[in-house]
Amino acid sequence: MENVWVVAGSWMEVTLMACVVSIRLGISVAVVKIVAGVIGGHALGFHIITPWIDFLAIFVSLQALLAGSALIVILRRVKISTKFIGVWSLTRVFRLSPHEGHYTTLLKSTGLSFSSAGRRRP
Repeated sequence: MENVWVVAGSWMEVTLMACVVSIRLGISVAVVKIVAGVIGGHALGFHIITPWIDFLAIFVSLQALLAGSALIVILRRVKISTKFIGVWSLTRVFRLSPHEGHYTTLLKSTGLSFSSAGRRRP
């Protein structure tokens, strides 16, 4: 398979089949595509490709890794800040003292509970 267009077309067919298989089996598309890529790369002999595809794969993987980690950080901050605002406003509604309000807000916004904060572990 020396022709780049034949290899690219074959990869598209393998990708399409992987998508159909993932829909039929109800498995994640990424898992099926990874398995299809391993089978296509080793068993079917699609590993004869140009170096720019290797560069493109590394670049796209790096972008996905950075975007995923940034998204996790952003969503975590949004989750904690909304919990903080909600619990803090409720402590004001129930007229707790500032010390109790801050303590309650920090416990609940970080995911701790009153029983886990006061419990001693053996």
